[in-house]
Amino acid sequence: QLPSLVEYNRQGWQMTCSSAAIVTSLLAAVATGLLSAINDVVNAGDFKQMANPHVLNFLYVASFGAIILNASATVTSLFLIDELGDLPTLASDLDKPKEGSLESDTDILVYYGLGSTWTWTRWHWIISLVLGVWCLFLQVIVFVYITQTTPVKVMMTLATIFAVLPMYRLVPNLFKKKDISRKHPYA
Repeated sequence: QLPSLVEYNRQGWQMTCSSAAIVTSLLAAVATGLLSAINDVVNAGDFKQMANPHVLNFLYVASFGAIILNASATVTSLFLIDELGDLPTLASDLDKPKEGSLESDTDILVYYGLGSTWTWTRWHWIISLVLGVWCLFLQVIVFVYITQTTPVKVMMTLATIFAVLPMYRLVPNLFKKKDISRKHPYA
């Protein structure tokens, strides 16, 4: 049995990864549906001749990027869930002290048996998740810019800026560690 703090962290990460797997699979589906709509518009009439080919290329890069990166985040979430499910078995083979100090809340999971793959897989998941969402927003806003009127462009630009604001909170968190270095019991 895992100490309570370790189990609490494991369950938290499992819930986060499970939720992310659902959300990112839905985002990949949305990007795919939007790509279908984009193809219908681009292939209709003489739209292709009037549109800037570089903008269309960028739109397709953002579209396929949204699909691939969100699908990648989904699959990576499943790998992380699998790793977290193995933690009780991995920890049972370890003779670890029940208290001490660690630099971050994820260090405790590594300390109790998650291997080095946990760290780089988690980073892959975070990067895929963020880039996938950004590509989806780019896909929408570029499509709006090449097909809509100025008032719609302005409103969707404001909506997109508002929508991406929460992602900026990730930037400082990428470079700092939570200080849980005071001595505390893991149990």
